[in-house]
Amino acid sequence: MNCKKKNINTNISMFMKKTTLLFFAVSLFGLVSCNNEETGTEQLDNAATKKIVLQGVDPAEGLFPEDDGATSLAAYDPNIQIYRLLRVADDTLGTSLGTVQITAAQYAEIAEAVEKIIAGKRTEKAKYNAIFNWVVANTKYDSEGVNIEQSAYVTFTSHRANCQGYSNLINVMTHCAGLRSFNVNGYLIYNKQYLGHAWSYVHADNIWYVCDATNNRQWSCSGTSNYKDKLCPQSTDIAIWEDDTYTYSFYNGLFGITRVKNTEGSILVVPFSKNGFQISIFNPMNKLSKDVKQIYLGKSVKSLGESYNLGLRIYDTKSLEAVHVDPENPYLASHKGVVYRRDGEKYQLDYVPTGADYIELSPKLYCVEKRTLADNRNVNVLYIPEGVSIIEQYAVEECPNLHYIYVPQYVNFVNGDGNMVENPTSKTFYNVASDCQVIRGPVPTGIVEVKM
Repeated sequence: MNCKKKNINTNISMFMKKTTLLFFAVSLFGLVSCNNEETGTEQLDNAATKKIVLQGVDPAEGLFPEDDGATSLAAYDPNIQIYRLLRVADDTLGTSLGTVQITAAQYAEIAEAVEKIIAGKRTEKAKYNAIFNWVVANTKYDSEGVNIEQSAYVTFTSHRANCQGYSNLINVMTHCAGLRSFNVNGYLIYNKQYLGHAWSYVHADNIWYVCDATNNRQWSCSGTSNYKDKLCPQSTDIAIWEDDTYTYSFYNGLFGITRVKNTEGSILVVPFSKNGFQISIFNPMNKLSKDVKQIYLGKSVKSLGESYNLGLRIYDTKSLEAVHVDPENPYLASHKGVVYRRDGEKYQLDYVPTGADYIELSPKLYCVEKRTLADNRNVNVLYIPEGVSIIEQYAVEECPNLHYIYVPQYVNFVNGDGNMVENPTSKTFYNVASDCQVIRGPVPTGIVEVKM
């Protein structure tokens, strides 16, 4: 048998279960290895090994956060969500420039201009109106790409910008005038289309205003019915609240946690709410402590973030072993520490922790899609149970220490032409351990020894 290193052999045969509790690789029958042509097994003699417990991490009782009766914002239009948050936010909200980048010299130059623009204006609303009118009158939409970085300063000096440049300049100029403000990214709703857009919120005379300077329009934030069919906010560029442990923000159209600052111990229990509002998203955009091994999420958490910005994956510590979701959660579910999005009676994979030796997928997962398990150096055993119907190409990729993959007796594999076949191809489980073995049938109960 001639197998290329790290590409698993495509022949699969039956696995005959041993009755002993301790399973060694030499006692596995009816499987195929890339290393021993005669026996089809990889000997572990004289090799460094480790013992893997063949069971997933189940949640402990009593650790899920309790429902405290807080209000769920997730059911409301995003504009209403932000309005309700701003109604109870403290007076520090909007005092920072958020994500806007500007030097001290640039800020001073703009501040000098703002002083002239607002001269003689006594109320905050009058100052805000003067700044708004100046930006609208002196800035043209940048259809030629003059202002590539869309910074507040280049917008100010070139008088060209797209929506991000407009909102950045409004943010800086209102701060120069002593007003609170922040930026929002989301969508402009036009002809039933959702187009990427940025705008600002400005606080003046105890009222928050929605400021879309790009399109020369503004509204009182409280009048959501006037603009909810025109704008759809997704994320604020500043935190709504912070405490010693978490940063709370409006992100991906939901209110929740976007940063974990301080933790103690190996278990992190995410709070059910903050200041009377349920936590609907848990998407920390920073690395957790390596001490954190398990996370517990309540029934209110609707999202861990979108696939392109899922913080637990982007800022992976490689030490998190399990994420548990309250069984009463209607949006997400977990099985053996792996998180799924509920889709009727079936699940869609959402997040696989990368700190566990053993990963067991849910039988409610219909399809093991491309890169379901990827870039994971800790996993040694993967169990794909009965109930899974399809396994795509590159379902597993870049898992160099993966030694055993258990697959259902009856499952279809997708080949390079997109057709269903009975056996995996060389690209189904890609760049795994050179001696990785695929076994049809259930994973044995007990312990298995694998090479380190």
